[in-house]
Amino acid sequence: MDDINILSIVDNNKNQNFFFQELENKNYKKIQQLLEQNPHEPIWEYLDAKGNKTILHKIGTIYYSHKDNNTPFLNFIDFILSYLKNNLDENKLSEFINKQCSEGCTALHYASFYGNLYFCRLDY
Repeated sequence: MDDINILSIVDNNKNQNFFFQELENKNYKKIQQLLEQNPHEPIWEYLDAKGNKTILHKIGTIYYSHKDNNTPFLNFIDFILSYLKNNLDENKLSEFINKQCSEGCTALHYASFYGNLYFCRLDY
């Protein structure tokens, strides 16, 4: 069995850990492929190991240099937002995007702090 089908055989907690680990390792294409094969995976329910931050919070903390080729990362951000729009109604999407961590910060706070301007400028 290839690793692309891993989501179909692991439980929700392992999926959460997997996604956050892949984000940490910057394996954006792998996450995208997994979500394409599992189009209703509830990533909006996932929280980091501390139970504090969502996947959007984590994406917001990823800094990218405007001088480097960041097309894979920027495409990944677009893909994740499209994925969320396809799975959540407008109210739930707004709720998820504006969810605060225990420090009271949203993903947008993290994106602006870490210089993730692309994320800050997106039209949700």
